[in-house]
Amino acid sequence: MHIKSHISFCILLSFAYPISAQSWTNFGSSCSSWQGFFGSTNGVSSTASLTATCSTVSGQQTFSTLDLNTCYGYPGPGEVTIPGSGLMQSCVVSNVPNSVTRDAGQGSGTVINMACPGTVEGTAFLFTLDLNENVGNNNGVLACGFM
Repeated sequence: MHIKSHISFCILLSFAYPISAQSWTNFGSSCSSWQGFFGSTNGVSSTASLTATCSTVSGQQTFSTLDLNTCYGYPGPGEVTIPGSGLMQSCVVSNVPNSVTRDAGQGSGTVINMACPGTVEGTAFLFTLDLNENVGNNNGVLACGFM
């Protein structure tokens, strides 16, 4: 009877949280050789991607690319949203995250500084984002914090 109650409790706990509400963060702890790529291709669309080699549950290493526009949004002056709707399309990134920075002891290598359009022409809102807080490793695949 005592074992049965523990099994019932475990089953209850397994259904306590929705399966679809996964949260992935801290990609820097299980991924290596990451590099960010940012830039405007035609003044309308923008490239904002992060590539890395990430560990799987079985210990294998896989190469992964994530479009950061799906993780972060910039709906209006001074606002950053998660999940995203194209943050990088209107903002300028002033530093590129990479694992070399971390490996050289020069910081986490996961922080980006951005300037996004302000309310008055010629002004900008400055943001600092740590990608480690909203990007994770989902069994070898880079993923936004909430999918």
